[in-house]
Amino acid sequence: MRIILNEWNLVAQQARRTRDYFDRVERGEENQQFNGFLSHGEARDELSLLTREAAVRILAYLDVDDLARCAQVCRNWKMLTQSSMLWSKLDLHRTSDVLDDRLAMRFIQRARPYLQHLNLRKCSRIGRLTFLGNSIFCETQPKTKC
Repeated sequence: MRIILNEWNLVAQQARRTRDYFDRVERGEENQQFNGFLSHGEARDELSLLTREAAVRILAYLDVDDLARCAQVCRNWKMLTQSSMLWSKLDLHRTSDVLDDRLAMRFIQRARPYLQHLNLRKCSRIGRLTFLGNSIFCETQPKTKC
C-alpha cells in the first residue's frame, strides 16, 4: 500500500509541475524556446498541442496521399487523420498514377460512412468492378456527389 501511495504522490507532483509550467508560459514568464517536449520527457509536436478541431482544419488542406503519410507519424496523428471531416470529400485524381483497384477500394471503404463527394477523374488504372461498385454506392447514398 505504501508503494502505491508513493507512486501516486510522484504522479501528482509531476502533474502539478506540468500545470505550473503551462501557467507560467501563459503569463509569459517562461522565456525558453519551445523545443517540442513537455517537461516529463514525453515527445510532443505543435500539431498535437492544438485543439482537435484546429488540427483537423489544418489537415483538411492535405490530399489523400499526405493524410496516409500523416497517419503513420504517431498515434495522435493517426487519430486526427481518421476524423470524419477529412473523409467527406475524396479526390483520388491526384493519386491517379499509383492508384489501382485495391488501393482505390481501401480509400473508398475507409471514407464510405462519411463520403459526400468522390472524384475519380484521370484514374485510368481503376477496373470495371471498382467503378461498378462505386456507382452502386453513389446510387445508395442520397447526399453523395460522384
